[in-house]
Amino acid sequence: MQLVWALFGVALAISISTPFVNQYLQEAIGLNLGFVYILSSLLAIFIFALQCRRPINLKYFILLCLLIITFVININSDLTNGFISVLIGFTLCLPFLQNHLPAIFSKSLVITLFLFACFFFSLITTDSRLLELIYLNTRMAMGNSPISIAIIAAISVLICTYHFSSVNNFKKILLVFFIMFFIAAILYSGSRGPLLALFAILSLQLARSGKVIMLSITSVLGSLSALFILSIRENHNDSSSSRINLYQEAFKIVSESPLGGFHIGKYTYLTGKPFPHNFFLEIWVDFNVFFLFIILSLTLYVIYQRYTTLHKKVNIRSKLMIDIYILIFICCQMSLPSTEMLRVLLPLLFISMCCISNEKLNVKGLK
Repeated sequence: MQLVWALFGVALAISISTPFVNQYLQEAIGLNLGFVYILSSLLAIFIFALQCRRPINLKYFILLCLLIITFVININSDLTNGFISVLIGFTLCLPFLQNHLPAIFSKSLVITLFLFACFFFSLITTDSRLLELIYLNTRMAMGNSPISIAIIAAISVLICTYHFSSVNNFKKILLVFFIMFFIAAILYSGSRGPLLALFAILSLQLARSGKVIMLSITSVLGSLSALFILSIRENHNDSSSSRINLYQEAFKIVSESPLGGFHIGKYTYLTGKPFPHNFFLEIWVDFNVFFLFIILSLTLYVIYQRYTTLHKKVNIRSKLMIDIYILIFICCQMSLPSTEMLRVLLPLLFISMCCISNEKLNVKGLK
């Protein structure tokens, strides 16, 4: 059983990374990672079946049922990538309904995320096309979007940062190198969203820890980095104005149907544009206000528990997995197709809730 959980951790880590790297890997080495979702879904179903004797957490089961119901009522939806992405997301949630999160799963997930990021960036840094472009001034390079590269780098920074205090001096030197490299990758991408999300998470962590000096340094570095990206991006004003136009179109659709569109793909169908670059608006338009309310409520609950009630009691891997979810969720407010990202967000949300629930049980056990 431990081996199956370890394999699931590896498969899920690659599934989380795939939306951000698949486009480049297909073009660079002809590797399409779409099959990973089939593998991870099969492992999720297999684990759920093996754990049939373990009692299901009633709260999680009800929440998943409510999400499925509010998804099914989108009766006008076509069989699009977004529709399939939600089905994959629901399937990947199944192993966590028993509120069981083995250490081997968490470890394999984190290690695979980091190693896969290193593999991805080794391909990019050795790509001959890297020297032929000014990456900061383009919105698409080498077959990949800048925000995708920046998100992978930001996740890697979190992994390095959270393990820094638990390793020896030699490994600390290596982690410092990796942190500097990944932050440089974010700056080179010219993507603002992941940078702001990363520094917001790190600043909140330092503020709650009472590390005022480190908080001040992090805030200054974050501000300077954001200013640097804005200064070298010639089109940032055009980008902001185009986002406002997308928001206005989405608001217009919502105003005509306040309960939601009940049609996955409705925004694209009505506007001819892929997505509105905002999680709330896209889910509201393509799904319904009920689905949005459940996701938003659970996310706020996770954030509240993470940074208030359980701040000093959550172990490193639990903190890390919760913060990876928060990072990707924040980035979905800016420049990601939110419906398709539900294949990543839904399992990460249930993993985060498991982490919080298990930490609460540990605290009660100590008392």
